[in-house]
Amino acid sequence: MKKVLTSILMLLLSLAAQQAFAVDAVKPAPDDPAWRAAWQNKFGKMPIDAAAFTAVTPRDIAAQTGKKLSFGEKIFLKIAQKRVKKQLAKGLRAQDAEGRAGGKNSMGIAAAALGALGLIFTLVSVDVLVLLGLIFGIMALIFGLIGIKRDENKILAIVGTALGAAVIFIWILAVIIVASWL
Repeated sequence: MKKVLTSILMLLLSLAAQQAFAVDAVKPAPDDPAWRAAWQNKFGKMPIDAAAFTAVTPRDIAAQTGKKLSFGEKIFLKIAQKRVKKQLAKGLRAQDAEGRAGGKNSMGIAAAALGALGLIFTLVSVDVLVLLGLIFGIMALIFGLIGIKRDENKILAIVGTALGAAVIFIWILAVIIVASWL
């Protein structure tokens, strides 16, 4: 049982660390002459802004590059365009929406971390930590439900919600067992 819990904790912490410590590369400004020259040497043409990107079709890309997009590339293009459109619809300027199609996942990360800590503290059976585990479980459930609504990547929010619900279920089960002994 201890190995299973340790494995689950390591998996959740690694998922949270991947999202929490991911850093977007800062790209130089397009009006920088060195960047502009490097881009034109590599691709031949300056990049388009986010608003124009949403209107590009696979045929436009094939006409520009001389290569047809594969089925997977077409799907990826449509997904990326949909995400950029969503960012633009939220009121972001086109420059702000560029490079942000992945979205934020802060509530999901918080929910998964609190849910994992709540589960561990609940199962440890030390008085103060058990109560702290219940508090973390409730917070994980709340943050997870908010993250499911707000975050674009809902996986960690769902995991956090499930862990928070598991902590609360364990607590309810423990209260029923203790009450039956009295």
